[in-house]
Amino acid sequence: MKKNTLALMVAAALGCVAAPAFAITDEEGNASLQFSFVPPGARALGMGGAFIGLADDATAAYTNPAGLTQLVNSEISAEYRNARFSTEFIAGDLPQYDTANSRENGLGFLSYVMPFDNWAIALYRHEFLRYSTDFIGAEDSDFLRRFDTSIDVKGVNYGVSAAFRFSPQWSAGVGVAYSQFDLESVTERVNDADQFQVDGAFGAASRGDDNDIIFNVGVLWKPTDKLSIGAVYRDGGNFEYTAIAGRYTSPTNIVLLQGFPKEGVSFDVPRSYGVGLNYKVTETFGINLDVARMLYSDLTEGMQSSLAPDGPVGDAEVAGLGIDDGTEIRLGAEYVFADMANPVVVRAGVWRDPEHTIRFEGDVTPVNRANSQIFSIGDDEMHYTLGLGIAFEKFQLDLAADFSNPYDVYSLSGVYRF
Repeated sequence: MKKNTLALMVAAALGCVAAPAFAITDEEGNASLQFSFVPPGARALGMGGAFIGLADDATAAYTNPAGLTQLVNSEISAEYRNARFSTEFIAGDLPQYDTANSRENGLGFLSYVMPFDNWAIALYRHEFLRYSTDFIGAEDSDFLRRFDTSIDVKGVNYGVSAAFRFSPQWSAGVGVAYSQFDLESVTERVNDADQFQVDGAFGAASRGDDNDIIFNVGVLWKPTDKLSIGAVYRDGGNFEYTAIAGRYTSPTNIVLLQGFPKEGVSFDVPRSYGVGLNYKVTETFGINLDVARMLYSDLTEGMQSSLAPDGPVGDAEVAGLGIDDGTEIRLGAEYVFADMANPVVVRAGVWRDPEHTIRFEGDVTPVNRANSQIFSIGDDEMHYTLGLGIAFEKFQLDLAADFSNPYDVYSLSGVYRF
């Protein structure tokens, strides 16, 4: 295979004249794309990510900026995350699937918070997306060509958030972030599993490095000493990249399809809004509940097809692909062993992750028949989380894990207060 040929061609295409924006394309690698919008920080992760109504540490800068007014000391916070992905892909005629395993790790969150009398400000770095995988699919299919695909995507926010306390009961906050996005994917569809055959061989690739300005807003209401209720809206960001698609005339030469290269292809990170509550059963035991609406359909509006035999065919309706918006429900709790010299905290949670892979949802036609098989994987998933923390005079250390079928996440966080 000659993936280097594709990579060089899409790099050269970056110099082309920009065209009107289109949405993500239907390469096989995009069928496997996974999002994980769990709030940053091991503490929140240990409680199933239910943190909108609590939001009482530095991660509130992203989760609910209104919560920053609850901090009384300046603090520096950092989180390291390790994620294991198990990506299903089509291995043959339905319903034959296989799994590709991959692992990502890195600095998930870093922040500095400065509180004042009735307001606070925070600077932060948040890695909202990191995913990569590669696999060979459809090796046992009578209909689909064997394909070799890889994808690597990363998104990072650099933001500032500020919050103001209007009264003992009400706070509001807003955040603005410079969001960076990097994408590289390559797919080759060939005729034979053992050797490259030019007749009918096809390639598609995408590459982009873009940025956007995004924002989030939140409010926090404390009607009693035991109850707090929060609400938040988060922007997602719009990022553009370049896509090519073509047919091989030799193992080292590819002729682009009509309409390619295409600049201004759009990757829209889904927006979201949600509400959450925290209830203190006792001084040492609290329960959190979050409900958030994820606008996953942002991703496929205006989707372009690279699978059509004569080039791009238009939008997602023609390609037969889409994603439904989904509702996340998160429930978590923490208990503090406060009578210890260094208090120890145990946490647990559960949350429902709605199905949000790109999938086929149209009528089968000769143009989109391949999409009807490739984009057919996905289901709701239940996640179970555990967490442990220990507090010192000025330092706090937290560990957490999130377990599910598509991925496991492990988190280590540290907070220094001064």
